[in-house]
Amino acid sequence: MSRRLLWGTMALLLLCALVLLGLSRLRWEKHTMDMGFTDKAIRAPYLAARQFLSAQGLHVRKTQGLTVLDQQPGSRKFPARNDAMVVLDAYGMLSPARSARLLHWVAGGGQLIMAAENPFIQVDGRTRDPIFQALGVQVREQPLKPKKRDRKTSESGKNDRTEAGKPPENPWPAYKPAEDCKNLGHPIRFHFNGDKHPLDIAVPGQLRLRVPKDADAALLGDKTGIRFAQFNVGKGQVTLLASARLWSNRYIGCYDHAYMLWQLTTDGTLWWLTNEKGPSLWRYLWSVAALLLVAFASWLLVFFWRRGTRFGPLQSVEGRQRRRLAEHLDASARYLWRTGHSGSLLEALRRDVIEGGKRHRADFARLSADDRWSFLAGITGLEPSRIAEAMSASTNDGDAFTHTVNMLQAIRNRL
Repeated sequence: MSRRLLWGTMALLLLCALVLLGLSRLRWEKHTMDMGFTDKAIRAPYLAARQFLSAQGLHVRKTQGLTVLDQQPGSRKFPARNDAMVVLDAYGMLSPARSARLLHWVAGGGQLIMAAENPFIQVDGRTRDPIFQALGVQVREQPLKPKKRDRKTSESGKNDRTEAGKPPENPWPAYKPAEDCKNLGHPIRFHFNGDKHPLDIAVPGQLRLRVPKDADAALLGDKTGIRFAQFNVGKGQVTLLASARLWSNRYIGCYDHAYMLWQLTTDGTLWWLTNEKGPSLWRYLWSVAALLLVAFASWLLVFFWRRGTRFGPLQSVEGRQRRRLAEHLDASARYLWRTGHSGSLLEALRRDVIEGGKRHRADFARLSADDRWSFLAGITGLEPSRIAEAMSASTNDGDAFTHTVNMLQAIRNRL
């Protein structure tokens, strides 16, 4: 065995011994880590509530959207009279026709549960819903009270900053029932008819219901306002809540929330409707920026009005027609006169006069100017001074130009 192979074998044995020593010192421990809600629970915020009701023997029928409300009451696709219906995320989105069908169905014995929430619009005192309006209920927003700052924290200067060495708080905390229920605040205690023990519920959110004082309704609330209102409509009931999140996956296990939901249902089918359609773009913009849209429309109207004033009325285009030669000559003469080239018109007549004189006398071109005008005067019978003025004068006056043209034409015609 060579020296190199011997040292390699010893190093490998030493490495194996170290690995075995390390493994012998390891201690196997099991830890349970809360990974939060499952993907299915995240996609369905009220999954736990529906599963709880199904475990109680209720037939829960989940429907995405509100198309069920477009059916006529009494049809197979519409809830029966002894059924119950939970409508979520639909505040302010129900049309008058759908609201009328719902109220007609409730009057026949249905149970309607609806919350004043809609994630697609801003719900405040200005937002209206036909169901709530029919019962005289308004929704208002309770302002948040400023939290008192911790004196020790303020003096230390940390102010919500994490301590050194500690990781920041998880923005999506795991499900902790004790802490979640405590964050809901002080619960509201009440009794159902026939129950011996009181029930406690805590409705989350800052929305409150405003119910008329003379309304015949069962109300639940605290010093900040009403959270729950139940009305008798015909043979059925309408239950309105400030928020339905007390039945969400995070809060369904708090206090008596699950038992309350079970008591509000009937022995028939429970229809669980969730609105998944937001308002149109124009309706949303009008709800959040109505004044801005009015200002923009006004500016647009003024802009097009100003741009439109530079254009006159529409005129019909005349067809191409053949014109007479005299019209073309007249147009050419007018153009030369406007552009200051009227002398070219006179030169043509003067050349005709010179050519006529040459026909009467061969040496006419060699004569002096005075002799030419005298010769032409003898032939035409016109005064030499008038002929001299017509043959040499230049004028920019319209009357004088006309007189000169007439004189030159008279001379040419007599030659």
